[in-house]
Amino acid sequence: MSSSAKTAPLRPVKSSSKARQWSPPQAKTTDILMTLPAELRNNIYGMVFTDSSWVIIHPARQIRASNHGEIEPAWQEPALLQVNKTIRNEASTMYYKSNDFNVEVNLAELPHACKRLGGIIERCGVNPFKSLRIVITYADWHTLPNGYHLGLLFYETGLQATPGADRTDGIGKNRRSRSGKEDHVLYSSRQMLSAALRAALEIGVKGGREGWSKAEMEDRLGTWLRECLGSKIKGARSKAWKAALEV
Repeated sequence: MSSSAKTAPLRPVKSSSKARQWSPPQAKTTDILMTLPAELRNNIYGMVFTDSSWVIIHPARQIRASNHGEIEPAWQEPALLQVNKTIRNEASTMYYKSNDFNVEVNLAELPHACKRLGGIIERCGVNPFKSLRIVITYADWHTLPNGYHLGLLFYETGLQATPGADRTDGIGKNRRSRSGKEDHVLYSSRQMLSAALRAALEIGVKGGREGWSKAEMEDRLGTWLRECLGSKIKGARSKAWKAALEV
């Protein structure tokens, strides 16, 4: 080629808008925990879940006086139970059977608390708790109708409770029955309201045990509420009040 020949200029290569961009390969998503033997997984669950103190369940955000009025978020299950559905289904029963639970709730928030407890029972089976106590932190007669949801909870789920279980030695102590098993405890600082709520609970237990229909249960709880509200002004020792609490 002659030195005088002109070299054609280089043309830039046009990039195609359809060209695929490189991306790293996807990482393997195998859950290492689930590859371990079941016995070893159970040992891990036991170490992670067991708590030496009461597990406090408060289903709604609340203000804690002990924290200088700071708002405490609603209770959540341990992080391990929120990893995936497989671990959640496998480990939930061990978590609830390994701990003592204290449900602290205002009577106004009781329907939400009952729904939360019902969901746990649906996932883990009847009577999933090592021990359970429901503490009504604030109650008044205007919110007594929410006791209806407490009765339905025990009726629909088969939870068991010992009559008179709200008579405790105080917050933080649990009473054992003669059989040695932990009682389900219902506690409120207001004696008459506590008795009324216990009656609703016992109606639910009896209805489930005797196979009442849903209509029968709703009718009995409706009667309970009318009689309690109608006789409360007569005092805890009156015959009318005692009749209102008969199951």
